[in-house]
Amino acid sequence: MTILEEIHERIAALRAAGVRMKDMAATVGWAPNVFSALYSSVLPAYRAELAKGAAPEAALDRALACVNNVSRRRLLASADALRDALVRIGPPERPMPQPALPFLQPLAEASRRSAQAAVPYAGAYLSYSISSSRPALKVEPYLIAPDAARHFVRVVHRSVYGSEHSGFALLNGPRHLYLSFNERRPPELALFTIYLQIPLYDNPAFLKGLYLSFDYNYNPIARRIVFVKQSAGADAFGSLEARLVPESDLSPRERYFFDYTCQPADALRTCSVPAPRLDEQDLVAEKQILGL
Repeated sequence: MTILEEIHERIAALRAAGVRMKDMAATVGWAPNVFSALYSSVLPAYRAELAKGAAPEAALDRALACVNNVSRRRLLASADALRDALVRIGPPERPMPQPALPFLQPLAEASRRSAQAAVPYAGAYLSYSISSSRPALKVEPYLIAPDAARHFVRVVHRSVYGSEHSGFALLNGPRHLYLSFNERRPPELALFTIYLQIPLYDNPAFLKGLYLSFDYNYNPIARRIVFVKQSAGADAFGSLEARLVPESDLSPRERYFFDYTCQPADALRTCSVPAPRLDEQDLVAEKQILGL
């Protein structure tokens, strides 16, 4: 890309961001009418000639023939300074717009309410669920920690593969606690969500619910999960170990969690059938594949 093309794209980007042409002209020290002619006539014609295969010098000569107030000598002599001055111009400051999605505002309000209501459930937990990689009980640490300023509830998950994921929690009334995480680095998203039922009494021994995520082929899977509280403080989270426990190595208590979460009916899977049509037979084929 030539320097004149860079100048044209930078002016277009600033205009799209709300910067006025006369403000750009004043900043770079050009007369407004000359600067406007450069942007609206000379540079578009120059790029059109380049697209036809013309050499840059010839393309500029033909483009300047369209106007009589842009000097070839001045344009070439000041091109570097003009580009650098345009790069230094930032978009105008604007007030933050309201969320475009109506759902975002109630979500933010629910997050603030949850920061107070989730205090009794704060602490370090060990979760128990079925492993996707082998027939074993998956044990993973979780942290539920309301923000000190009570703006949101932070949650952290450490997987058996050593990775950590941060997310947030929401309380939907007195009975439902949702934990939501992103397994990928932003801006890519691979969300997984855990729904926990809250019993109607204080200090339950454990929380149970459903875990919705993706399998290795990025098809959704839902499975049972149990959260067992280890400590009300956040410090204990760092010492908790994530592990896979084969059935032969289960402790007597882990056997209860294995029988509850790791049986064939405790995981619901779905997949995409590679078929050129989408009809009732694909549903039959999917169930046959999942039963293999």
